[in-house]
Amino acid sequence: MLLARAAYAVYESLGVQRDRVRTIVLRADALQSAANATRQLTLDNADDKPLAIEAVADRARARFGHGVL
Repeated sequence: MLLARAAYAVYESLGVQRDRVRTIVLRADALQSAANATRQLTLDNADDKPLAIEAVADRARARFGHGVL
């Protein structure tokens, strides 16, 4: 989730220059097990709802444990 937020922050910081940017590449090192598979990130605004749901699920797991959802 943090990586997605970083990508959105970089994209938003471009302001009106966004249309000129074709690619943003992020690198993540020392990642954990692949048991929690990831999905391709998109900078499309239509993707905001799944990210919000993911954040809520993360908070629920942190509060009630990994078996809650």
